[in-house]
Amino acid sequence: MNEKAIPKISTGQLFALLFVAKIALTVMYSSVSGTAHLWDMFLPLLIAAVLVAVLCLPVTFLYRDQNPQSICEIAETVFGRCGKIISVLYGLYFAFSFLQTGFVFRYFLNFILGDPVQSGLIIAAFTAAAVYAAAKGTEALSRMSGIVIVMFLLCSVLVFLFLIPDYSSENLLPYQLIRSGLVWDGVIFFLSRMNVLAAVNVYAENTNGKIGRSLYLWIFFLFLFTAAMLLLACGTVGEYIDTREFQAYALTDGSGSTQRLNPLFLLVLGCCVFCGFSLYVLAFAKCVKKIFSLNSHRLPAVSGGIVMLVLLLWLPGVQGVSEIMLNRNWSAAAAVLLIFVIPLLVLTAGKIKSSLSFRKNIKKLSCLCLVLCLLTVPMMSGCTGTQLNQRLIIQGLGIDRYEDRYKLTMIVLDTDDTEHRNASEILYAEGEDPEIALKNLENERGQKILLSQCLFMMMNEAAVRSCDDILPYFAQQNDMQKTVSLMVSDDSACRTVCSAVNEFHYTSEYINVLSDSQAVSQPSVHCTLIDYMSSLQNQYAAVLFPYIRIHSGTRSIHSDESYLFDRNGSDQTMNRDETAGTLIVSRKALNYTDTLSYNGKTINYGIDHTAANIVPVISGNQLSIALNIHIFTDKDYGQTITDKIRENVESKVNAGIDKTIRRDGCDVFSVLKYVRCAYPDVYRKTDDWRSILQQSDIRINVSCKGV
Repeated sequence: MNEKAIPKISTGQLFALLFVAKIALTVMYSSVSGTAHLWDMFLPLLIAAVLVAVLCLPVTFLYRDQNPQSICEIAETVFGRCGKIISVLYGLYFAFSFLQTGFVFRYFLNFILGDPVQSGLIIAAFTAAAVYAAAKGTEALSRMSGIVIVMFLLCSVLVFLFLIPDYSSENLLPYQLIRSGLVWDGVIFFLSRMNVLAAVNVYAENTNGKIGRSLYLWIFFLFLFTAAMLLLACGTVGEYIDTREFQAYALTDGSGSTQRLNPLFLLVLGCCVFCGFSLYVLAFAKCVKKIFSLNSHRLPAVSGGIVMLVLLLWLPGVQGVSEIMLNRNWSAAAAVLLIFVIPLLVLTAGKIKSSLSFRKNIKKLSCLCLVLCLLTVPMMSGCTGTQLNQRLIIQGLGIDRYEDRYKLTMIVLDTDDTEHRNASEILYAEGEDPEIALKNLENERGQKILLSQCLFMMMNEAAVRSCDDILPYFAQQNDMQKTVSLMVSDDSACRTVCSAVNEFHYTSEYINVLSDSQAVSQPSVHCTLIDYMSSLQNQYAAVLFPYIRIHSGTRSIHSDESYLFDRNGSDQTMNRDETAGTLIVSRKALNYTDTLSYNGKTINYGIDHTAANIVPVISGNQLSIALNIHIFTDKDYGQTITDKIRENVESKVNAGIDKTIRRDGCDVFSVLKYVRCAYPDVYRKTDDWRSILQQSDIRINVSCKGV
């Protein structure tokens, strides 16, 4: 059948398909994808909405006719055979968008299932179904998206109705001010997730109606829904949302009535991802069809879908690929190129060619291309215009407090050392506080400090006791990453940092082992700046810092214990069993190793990953805490050994809880954050949470199986 005989879809159907495809990435927002705190996304959301509206202006002018052609057709008409290059660019971009969506979806599946094999099978099933749907054509996709958007609206209404009664303006108070340096990062993140807008240029030929008007309605409702979702998440769940890997999923994954909506949420999310997969596969097939002048899009849809599935299953195992695929700067630059630059170029070239001779105006067109390329250059850069040799690039920072003064020890990239690649040097600074010390160093060296490359901050115990005065300053620095590792040295931070640099021979690519999970004997011990800042408003919160030691003989780095810091001043260290139990519950204890004895033999076992669900419930004045912990070992050890591992893990969990909650009344599991949101009246009326935590009824359920 001739494809032109296939009925066209309306603009409403097209943008319904684009909406559900875009919502898939929006709902799967996580800390690994962008800014860690949802509050930081409000201002970037507003700026991104205006910016996207401006970027879509060329598209609205390009498709003003009632029966528009796709950009592939227009480009070939304007540029001749060279116009196929634009089809190639769009085809590659849609393949990239498919892989990017697949990467995020696979990460989400690994999070909720904990089994990469099951995640791979689900990805394969989704891709096969998407290829079949894409082969059926645009009309089939539009009918499917109509059903999905009705399900999505129903799910959204139910979630809003269930959560609105728990909404409180208190939860909207951010624990830190909006940092201007994160605004641009947030805008870049939103632009990097606007992949579906590029599909308008390809699907326009199958659409009847005013594309421009529908496009701006789509932008308005998309950003309105996203803002409402952010407001609802922050206003109902509050700071507890920071502890969740996927914040939107956490709204229906908690306790109470919203947990009943969890199956519906997963169903709708799966349907949205399916629509996104189908959208990109069909758009890719349309581009390939135009490149090779094929009669049908079905063959490229099937063959392209198979290739993309193989890549999606294979590439996550390749080192560094995930970071490249999810790089926000490159994704945003590609989105601007495909959504704004190329449509504007094609539109301008078409106007020039229709009014004057194309060859006579080739210079004008070349100048236009140059200007457009220069406009995209800022999207590729991540730094200011300051030369690197004019910056002090700090890679590691040690802070020691002696009486009322602070001594800072910094590992700084030596930009003047051309003989040794990535060489580093040690710099020192002193002052009444870290801010003054850093300013003194800048004035002395005549170079501005750059903190964006800092991998860790190490403090001595005296500095940790004053960390409420130290760390907020660094959290407010625009270029300071909030994932910086925080550590405590058993010696002075200065001696520990200097020993580490001496061991690594001043070569910066090895310095990151101080913040790497493989650098210490207990890799599950980890605390970041964002973890610390999220505990500031709770006076009963406790933070576990890695307790770093330098072996005097080998100068190797060890972390056999953690340093427990709470707001009531009972600073103390924890032994390995207590630390392991606490960290297994409070966060994913990846790659944790331990031993147990069985029949007189010592058995070494490893924990591949864990999943811990903490559900606090208040009945009267009694607090009950259910700890549901799922342990996945590195292999299948058999039922008997697996039971021994489960008992060993359960004993460590008991040891950690006994040291924190039962003995000291400290909360390192974000229990009080949950209580504050789930039981706001009880939370406000209770003054002595320490005793309530100590007297709480704690139930532990540990399950264990091999990967």
